[in-house]
Amino acid sequence: MARLKLPKKLLNKKIGIDSSVLIYLLNNDPKKSKKIAEILSLSKQITASTILHLEIATGFYKKNQLPLVDVLDELPEICENFRYMKVDLSVSSIAAYLRSKYTFLKTPDSIHLATAILVKADFFLTSDKQLVKIREIPVETI
Repeated sequence: MARLKLPKKLLNKKIGIDSSVLIYLLNNDPKKSKKIAEILSLSKQITASTILHLEIATGFYKKNQLPLVDVLDELPEICENFRYMKVDLSVSSIAAYLRSKYTFLKTPDSIHLATAILVKADFFLTSDKQLVKIREIPVETI
């Protein structure tokens, strides 16, 4: 398989991810899944809030896509550079600050961003173009 030409700034980095990123990947989106897979495979570390699991698993349960729920559960074992991070008081405090500063932010997005900030991710990967307004962490959109 030919590699995509990705900007070097996206390679070998610590990244935080939004739920939309994994949804595109797990649903094998024809326009975005290859680029996402390449970025994630070349990342040093991928961190996601446990809220991401809740958001995505809910949709899979509704559609009775139980094997995809299993994939979500097993991601840290399947992908050695992937980890879930629990929402604790530190994440909550950063998320609250972000929501107070950026009134367009919803709670789940503020938690995803706070998680990435807390682990000192190099950037946050999302499909939500509105999140590029966030100044506390670089945001890359797909």
